[in-house]
Amino acid sequence: MDDNRSERLQAVKHAIARNQPSGSKTPQQVRARLRAAVETLPRLEQVVVEPITIGKMYGERVRHVTMKEAEGPPNILLYVHGGGFIAGDCATYRDVAGRLAKTIGAAVVTFEYRLAPEHRYPAANEDAYFAYSDLLEQGYMPSQIVLGGDSAGATLALMTLLRLRDEGRPMPAGAVLISPHTDLIHLAGESYRTNAELDPAGSKAANQAMLAAYWGREDEPPAVIFDLLQANWGGMPPMFIQAGSCELLLSDAVRLAGRLRESGTRAELDIIPEMWTAFNMLAGVLPEASEAYDRIGGFVRRVLGGHPA
Repeated sequence: MDDNRSERLQAVKHAIARNQPSGSKTPQQVRARLRAAVETLPRLEQVVVEPITIGKMYGERVRHVTMKEAEGPPNILLYVHGGGFIAGDCATYRDVAGRLAKTIGAAVVTFEYRLAPEHRYPAANEDAYFAYSDLLEQGYMPSQIVLGGDSAGATLALMTLLRLRDEGRPMPAGAVLISPHTDLIHLAGESYRTNAELDPAGSKAANQAMLAAYWGREDEPPAVIFDLLQANWGGMPPMFIQAGSCELLLSDAVRLAGRLRESGTRAELDIIPEMWTAFNMLAGVLPEASEAYDRIGGFVRRVLGGHPA
């Protein structure tokens, strides 16, 4: 890595580390801090936002002005936002949605699922499932939908796929998973150790806290679904898994890709050098994050081939 790039990345890492919450924070404080942090980032221009209702939730249909309008229901990326089950909303993820819409050439739909700890498991799971179901009821064909998400949102996307498969319901054309949590019970991935000092935005303690907030039952062990590596992954659509080489969840992504391939599912694993937890939200600052979106776009366009955007 050249010296200028190294210095640039270190400066961004230090800035992130300085702004990490310290000590005990209420959910309201975490949410406000996330919104405030996102407000400081450069926004993509020429993004069109349409408020919608999806699965009885507030949502947004986000597109870029370069996107061509199609006759009938167009292709769509249904995106489940991250935030550790306790934070995140459409406004916070509007820039992420806009950048994804631009690179895939199709609309991105986000929605505001119920957050923990006010709404514990399985509230967010139900909301993600019903958001996808609502698209089908609106007339979208499964072959026109890609399901995606980052961090806890990627976890919810994976859980939604398992429920759809188990209920014999139509599956989307593919799935995009950015930094998924695939084992919140054991937190045993090797990168929890090797990347502990390299990831300025992730910590084992924070991941333990997010599960505690969403599960919310101190007298009961977490449901086995929170260890997605133990699930049966047969009968799944193609998946694109993206993670940073320096992030705490690298092992979660690598192990998931292995489990998917063992089951016969097509899994593309994209490891971004020198990136860390939530790097995808910094596309306006980091060229590496912008380029990562471009690779997501290539996957989405491939799995949606044959359906005009």
